[in-house]
This record gives sequence, structure tokens and C-alpha cells, in this order.
Amino acid sequence: MHLDEIRDGICESICSIEGHKLWDEILQETCPANYGFEVESVLVERNDIWVDVPKRTFNFKNLKLSFSARLVGSNLEDGYDQCFHFKLSGSGSFDFMNRSQSIQVEQIYIDENEDLILYGKSASRIK
Repeated sequence: MHLDEIRDGICESICSIEGHKLWDEILQETCPANYGFEVESVLVERNDIWVDVPKRTFNFKNLKLSFSARLVGSNLEDGYDQCFHFKLSGSGSFDFMNRSQSIQVEQIYIDENEDLILYGKSASRIK
């Protein structure tokens, strides 16, 4: 598998519905707490991913994450839904699947402080 194919595989894995589960883990740990969220889209360009093949790790920048979160309270009277759009950077790990024919991202870490991501104090908001 060539380097550009690996980068494409990482893009596809991060942005896929299965990849959303990795973002769910990050968003679940944010503070202040939310009462549920839904990842709407994840976009990253191949040129914004750098890969260390022997270590099976990667770094990324300019990843666009859009999600909605239920804030303040879980019921309709007390809470409300808020949409968020962020540009993030970070790193992760991957593994080769199907006899090295495909890529699966195993872990994602963001550089921005996840305790503040919901309010945009550490992440760049996309306009």
C-alpha cells in the first residue's frame, strides 16, 4: 500500500459512520457535560494528514468536525440543542485490515482542550 493510499484510508476511516464512534468518545468526555450529541460530519483532506507507517500513527490538521449537542437539561423544557462546527488538529493510530488492503483508525486524540470544546474557547470555530 502506497503512502497516499494510506492517507486516503485514514481519511475514509475518520470520516465514516464507524469513525464517528471515535468522535463520540471524545465528545462524551467534554465538560461542561452535555445530555447527548450527534456527530453530523467529519471532513479532512489527505494533504492535511502526515503518517508514520512503521509506528502506525498519524497527525492531522484542519479537520472539520460538526455536531449538535443537547445542553443545560435533557428534557424539552429545560434544555436546548446547539450546533457546533470546529476546526481541529491532533493525532491517532491506525491498523491495516484485510491483508493490508484497507485502513482502520483505532484512536484519535485532539490537540485542543476537550473540556472547553463545547464553547469554542480552545478550538477555532469554522465560519
